Amino acid sequence: MEQTLTEKQIEQLDHLGQELQKLCEDNASKRSSIEQRWLKDSRQKHGDYEPDLKTKLDQAGGSKLFRNETRPKCRVAKAQLARMLFPTDDRNYGIEPTPVPQTISDLQAVQQEALQQAMDEAKEAAKGMNRQIEDDLTEAEYYAKGRRVVSDAVDLGTGILKGPVVVNRTRKAWVTNEDGIHALQVVTEPRAGIERVSPWDYYPDMSATCKEDVEFEFERHRWTKRRLREFAKLNGVIQSSVKELLEQEARSTHSVQDHTAELREITGVDSVKSSSLYEVWEYHGPIKKADLEVCGCAFDEGDERDSLTEIQGIVWFAGGKVLKAVLHPQDTEDSPYSVFNWERDDSCIFGFGVPYQIRHPQTGVNAAWRMLFDNAGLSAGPQIVIDEDAIDPVDGDWRLAPRKVWKKKKNIAIDGNFRPFEVFNIDCNQSQIAAVLELASQAADEEGNIPLIAQGEQDQSMTKTHGGMALLANAAMTVFQDPVKNFDDCVIIPTIKRFYDFHMQYHSRPDIKGDFQVKARGSSVLLLKEVQSQALMSYLQLAGNDPEFRKRTDYSKLVPEVVKSMQVTASDILIDEEKVQENEQNAGQDPALMAAQMDMQMKQQDQQFRQQLEVQKLEQAKELEMYRIAASNDMKLAELEQKLGIEQTRVQAQRDIAALNGTLKQNEMNLKSETGSGI
Repeated sequence: MEQTLTEKQIEQLDHLGQELQKLCEDNASKRSSIEQRWLKDSRQKHGDYEPDLKTKLDQAGGSKLFRNETRPKCRVAKAQLARMLFPTDDRNYGIEPTPVPQTISDLQAVQQEALQQAMDEAKEAAKGMNRQIEDDLTEAEYYAKGRRVVSDAVDLGTGILKGPVVVNRTRKAWVTNEDGIHALQVVTEPRAGIERVSPWDYYPDMSATCKEDVEFEFERHRWTKRRLREFAKLNGVIQSSVKELLEQEARSTHSVQDHTAELREITGVDSVKSSSLYEVWEYHGPIKKADLEVCGCAFDEGDERDSLTEIQGIVWFAGGKVLKAVLHPQDTEDSPYSVFNWERDDSCIFGFGVPYQIRHPQTGVNAAWRMLFDNAGLSAGPQIVIDEDAIDPVDGDWRLAPRKVWKKKKNIAIDGNFRPFEVFNIDCNQSQIAAVLELASQAADEEGNIPLIAQGEQDQSMTKTHGGMALLANAAMTVFQDPVKNFDDCVIIPTIKRFYDFHMQYHSRPDIKGDFQVKARGSSVLLLKEVQSQALMSYLQLAGNDPEFRKRTDYSKLVPEVVKSMQVTASDILIDEEKVQENEQNAGQDPALMAAQMDMQMKQQDQQFRQQLEVQKLEQAKELEMYRIAASNDMKLAELEQKLGIEQTRVQAQRDIAALNGTLKQNEMNLKSETGSGI
């Protein structure tokens, strides 16, 4: 039911709305220089020159090509960072009991068994909290939104993740009623969600140099009339303000410059008017208790704070009109925004992205690229100088053409100095310009701190050996250690900590609550996966060759870790331990089969020996017959063999025998292998 407001309360609300509107506009004007930098970064990433430089190039009439070194490096940085921060087979966070949980510190005088039981209960509660938060994040599409935050940070230097935010989750289920009829039941329940906030719509206190010093924050929403009407259905919304807002044009609520049209122009999309969207602001920060009360916020009767006391709250307003105000939903009163920087700026909450890091090398690459093609165009053909006082074209056209006729003027003498045409060739300097281009490209690699090996490429100076390549690959991954650590400290830990506080305050299950600590696993585990993978493979090879390592190695734990390090789900390809033991038992339970295989092997060997003996007997009989024929004809054996081509036949027979022996040996090896696998 809508609250009835007096004229004084309406005046107080209008004053609050105008005050917040002015604070928002002043804060936005202080951020304008950051926005201009973001526009440059966006143009650079999309291969577009700045407007003033584009005008100069048009006037010069030269090449306007743009060799984009920025976009590939942005893609590499996003892919590598997302792969480390958001693995498909693991969480990038963990919740576990503190070293001395509160439940245990209260048991100082009890027995050791009670302490161990309390510790076990704390671990089980931590597992339950882990599952609850994982369920919240999965439904809120945390990994997809987290990758967008990483993308924002790489492109613009800053990414913002907001949560927990209370959202209504809809669950659908088919139930059977008393008549046995199946009916679809739709249940809407409030859940803790998470959102990615565009850096263009996030306006923190610009006087702060870090997130901890921020006193207030503004977030811009662009809502349609339909979205505004849905918002009006929520509890605590001041209906008269919403109604008054809907009667106005959406354009009247626009108070801060919107760069959407410029961004669309950069990406080649036709500009779309946004006048139909209302600019609604969400404010997080201190508000006077009296202002919260007039907005409908209720306080306990025992609250002794006076009306001028500032309390953390949230206010939605548009066009200077307050739409809704609530107290901070969590007792901790922590800001719901987490800010991630690709590279931190010690003077500002907004950081630097990859385009800003390589801006000067990108400018150098473009300059060399344009020079290269301008020089190629000029040196492709000669420059012709024509003496107009010496000749005239018969057709009146001064352009050169094959078999063109020219008329010499009468007062010009033809002698050795008569040169109506002069030809000049422009030198081709492509090799020198290419060297400058290569230097600028190397500078982009160095200043962007993204070497070629991290991009999946290698230059000629890099080693070709497997060990050397592994060392280089591991070294290339260390350049991402700083942004990964930034994400751990600035996003994962505070965000998961807020979810933990949210469930400690609001969740109905006491068995998942306890004295826990949040640990980020990006820099400590996920960043080192490549090194761990190499180490696991080396250990697996060592355990297979060294008996001492083999007998001390638990393969049931080693093999799944090796498979996991290969980014493969172990459960998809590995069998469980019960199946392994069953296979081992079944392998040695059939002695009759083993005896039959051994008997078959002996028969094959006997057959092989018999075949070799028959071949040798035939060879001896042939040689004796040849000696007899040679003696009866008074010839040497070699002459007879040459005459009859016996030598070639013998060589072929020897080859056939060798091939037969090879086949028999291969069959013997196969038989041994099959016999061994069946035992």
